[in-house]
Formats: sequence, C-alpha cells, structure tokens
Amino acid sequence: MGDQSEGNEEKESRTGERIAFVLFFISCMALAFGYGTAAVRFDWFPYNILRDAAKAGADWSKNWKAYTKTEPVKHLRPAKYEGQGVTVYDKDKSQPGATLLAGVWKGADDWHLGLRLVGPKGNLIHEWPVNPKEIWPVSPHSDLEKGGWSDKYTTHIHGATLVSGGDVIFNLEYLGLVRMNACGKVVWKLPSRTHHVVYPSGDGTFWVAGRRWIEQKTDRHPGLISPYTEETLLQVSKDGKVLRDISVLDVIYESGHEGLMFASKYEPGIGTGSDNDFMHLNDVEVLEESMADAFPLFRVGDIMISLRNINAVMVIDGKKGHIKWSITHPFIRQHDPDFTKDGFITVFDNRREGFNTVEPQEFGGSRIIKINPATKEVTKLYPKKPEQKFFSNVLGKHQHLANGNMLLSEAEFGRALEVTRSGEIVWSYINRWDETRTAFVEQATRYPAQFAQVSKSSCR
Repeated sequence: MGDQSEGNEEKESRTGERIAFVLFFISCMALAFGYGTAAVRFDWFPYNILRDAAKAGADWSKNWKAYTKTEPVKHLRPAKYEGQGVTVYDKDKSQPGATLLAGVWKGADDWHLGLRLVGPKGNLIHEWPVNPKEIWPVSPHSDLEKGGWSDKYTTHIHGATLVSGGDVIFNLEYLGLVRMNACGKVVWKLPSRTHHVVYPSGDGTFWVAGRRWIEQKTDRHPGLISPYTEETLLQVSKDGKVLRDISVLDVIYESGHEGLMFASKYEPGIGTGSDNDFMHLNDVEVLEESMADAFPLFRVGDIMISLRNINAVMVIDGKKGHIKWSITHPFIRQHDPDFTKDGFITVFDNRREGFNTVEPQEFGGSRIIKINPATKEVTKLYPKKPEQKFFSNVLGKHQHLANGNMLLSEAEFGRALEVTRSGEIVWSYINRWDETRTAFVEQATRYPAQFAQVSKSSCR
C-alpha cells in the first residue's frame, strides 16, 4: 500500500512538473510575443537591427548589379514611353531656348553621368561628362556612410545650374558640390554631403541642401535617437566657399515645431522605415526681390524648403531663422516647391506608392499643384485630363517658363516634358537606355538661346 501511495505521489509530482513546464513555456511564448509586438511598435531591440538587415537584403537583391559594378540598375527603370531623344516638338507653342538635362547617358562602349545641353530638336549643343572617381578618387567623408555614394553606380547628378561662360555647378548626390568649366575641368569642389538642389540666388551666391551625421546624443534635439542625419542649408559663394550653414533641425526645434519629428514613421506603400533620415530635405529656394511684392506674408531673403519624409513645405525667416509659414497636408513625398511671380507656391507632388511602383494605382499618379500661401487653398495645375497622367515615385522637378508653359522632369522614368496651361505636351525628351528601359533624367531646365553659345572656346 505504501509503495502504491509513493508511486501515485511520484506520478502526481511528474504531472505537476509537466504542467508547470507547459505553463512556463506558454508564459515565455506570451512574453516573447508581447515583447516582439512591442519591439515593432516602439522600435526596441532587436527590431531595428532585423529591420535594417531586411532592408539591406532587399536593397542588395534589387541593386546587386550596381554594387558589383555590372550595370547601373539604380539609375534605370522600365520604359513607359516610346521613342528616343526629342519625340514631341511644337515650335509655335514651345518656349525657345536650350535645355540642360542631368542624367545617365549611354555611349557606344560605356556609359557615364553627365549634363547635356540640347537644342529644341534634341541636337547636342554641349556635354559635361562627369566621373565621380576622377573628382574624388577617395571619398572625402569619414562618417557612417564612408565609402558610400562614391562612384557612378551609386551616386548621381542631382541639382545643377548653368552659369555664364559655360560653367556648370552640380551636386554629386551626397558626395559633394562641383564647379566644372566647359572643357570638363574642375574649377573647385566642396567636400560636403550636398544633394538634391543647386539654387542660383539673385545675389550671385548658390543655395544647396547639405547633410551631416549626428553620431552622439545631443541636447539640441530632444527625443531623437542617434545616429541620425541633420539636414542643412548651405549658402555657397561663386568660388565655392560656404557663407552660411543652417541646421534645419535647429530651425524646427527653435521654432517650436519639434512635434513634426514624431508625427509618423509610416512610409506609404512600405511601412515603417529607417529612423536616421526622418526629414529628407530635397529643396531650398530663396524669395527674390523681383517676386517679393507678390508675397505679403514673406520678405526678400526668406528661405523655402521641402522635407519629403514628413510631407512638409516651410518658409523660414531669412534673417531670424525661424519658421514663419508651413503646410503639410496636400501632398505625398513632394519635391521642388517654387515661388511664382503671381504670388503662389507650386509643388511637384509625387504621390508615392512604394519604391518599385511603375503604374500608380492608389493615388493616381504625380501632379503639379498650386498653393495660395494666405488661404492654403490648393489647385491642381497638371495633369488636366486622365490621359495626361504622369508619375515619378522619387525625384522630380518643374520649371515655370516665360511663355506660361511648365517644363517637368518625370525623372524616374526618363522623360522631360513641356506642357501648356491647358496641359498640351509641346516638347518631350526620352532618355532611352535599351529596348525595355529608360535612364533617369533628374533635371530639365530651359535656358535662353544665348546659353546655346557654350563651346570649348568658353574654357578658362
């Protein structure tokens, strides 16, 4: 009887141990699930590591040919349009002049980054081939992106302007700012992580977007977790000297707008993205004296910027450095806000739908919108009709021409197009790569006819 009692007790003990183990296991699973859910929600360890690893893996899967120096796939997209070069030209309706194109250009044996000045019919007037490795054989940067953005497969020309005498000033994206003469000789170079825009101001200086890494926590930006990128506004002299260096984060915090930094981390069509590029400055423009009377809310020298990743356009007091006007609601991952002579602000509204989108479905494609600064009323300028739909998931610029037309850079899909006020296309250029793909046209800018006199004789 005693042996049976002891056996029962032993069985009960083992059963209790099993139940305890099962309960412990369930508790661990529940705890792990709860922590995993919270890690995703609040970005706890190790979610950020796994997220960045997955992002890097997806990037390699998509762009391995660029990283192995096989093909510039980062600069190529599926062809959406027929033809090559100028495919539409209406002489009577198009704005006269020469067009500066920034892009990726394919030759008979090789390809290169560069700027091309073309005539109305697409004839090549002049070209500035650009080899990043000849300009900076070794990256001048030692930050967390050391070695990145350093060759023609990974960087590109993003932001450029043509100046008198045949010189061009351009950004090699996140590598540096360069001034090059008509013979392709580098006049000067600025080893700063400049990007997106080169704005020629009326005072003879140039404004560009810059970026630097904040690797240690700073009291200047409460709530931000290092490392992260700090966007800057750089005013540069004609000989390449930095005259002003304005931190966009400092402007936002000192203006009491720091809530924008924590409004959302959601990327349309993608989900939660990386934290270190939460603003993504992509334009800077200064209100010139010639337009100031049309903008009673602003004054000469005020600075307009675009922050893509928080869907914001702001105007900063050019002297005091605080935000005096902002808008966040009418666009999605926008680019290139411009002051217009009639007192409006126009914006290239990308309406992004995920990095790999070719034919937009959710938001209907990109558009150019006009904003009344006083009322914030929004009007769509282009497209006018469904059949005029265009789309650039990333990049994109627009220019208002003297005859009332607009010149658009549908950058991602290799097209520049000039449209009338009614939406008619009167000039179009396609940067064909091969039968199935086009190459980026990051920028198209129309210049008066006298700029077509650029030649090698312009070299100094």
